[in-house]
Amino acid sequence: MMIRTFAELDDLKRKELYEFLKKFGKNWFYKDYEEMIKVFSGGLFNQGTTYYSYWLAGEPKGTLGVITKEIAVRKEIFMTNVYADSEEVVNLLIERGLVDIRELCPCSVKLGLRDDRFKVVVENIGFALGYSAVILRYEGREVERVSLAVRELDLNTAEDFRIVHNEAFLTSPNGAVLEKDDMSEVLEQYGGNLDKAGIIYHGDRPVGMYQLALKDDIAWIEVIAVVPERQSQGWGRDILRYCLWRLKDRDLIKLIVMSSNKLAYDFYFRHGFIKEEVLSNWYACELS
Repeated sequence: MMIRTFAELDDLKRKELYEFLKKFGKNWFYKDYEEMIKVFSGGLFNQGTTYYSYWLAGEPKGTLGVITKEIAVRKEIFMTNVYADSEEVVNLLIERGLVDIRELCPCSVKLGLRDDRFKVVVENIGFALGYSAVILRYEGREVERVSLAVRELDLNTAEDFRIVHNEAFLTSPNGAVLEKDDMSEVLEQYGGNLDKAGIIYHGDRPVGMYQLALKDDIAWIEVIAVVPERQSQGWGRDILRYCLWRLKDRDLIKLIVMSSNKLAYDFYFRHGFIKEEVLSNWYACELS
């Protein structure tokens, strides 16, 4: 038995890992093998050095990803993509992850679980349930276009996009910080298309942004953000209505919100969204 990082796996083992993960259903990090390679060996998991897999008799039995990019700003580390055949494997993977991040402490470790079978395992290690990631589905009426000054995401607006995002999500649960190095990938995926992303301006000042995506014929509102000094002034409502208008031809519109973010949770319910399901439960552990 052995725990290996993704960076240590050869092509054959990576394909075996991909087939192993397929049995757990849809993976939120990728849609196919090529994208899995890109994500697991990219910056999110430190070029594959913090994505772990457990192998027994030459076969994968579990995985765990550790995201450390938020440590500098938020003092948070995230453990995610926890999939395994047994509680023992989950325990071994988490313990390995905790050993490797000790030098980054003090910090708060957040661990996301989609499988409640492993609840007792993470609690015995020292994690406590904090909040849930909840999928909401839009059931409101069709909206008319809202008049907003919206610009495409491109090289000229990328820094405004990044700043608005970071200011809005600095203290939000599971909020990620966009580094300058991240923007080339964001531009490649979302740039030049208002159906995917846009920045909202008030005069020359950027006040909000959004990101949209289409996955398996479902339209997702991935991000809606308003800078702190413009919150509670109707900007969030108008950006949401603008996004719904852009998605008006889609039969299904969904988003994910953290249950602990009560302002956002209540906001979406007031504007036509209903709870569909809990995607994952998030546990926290403070390391000194």
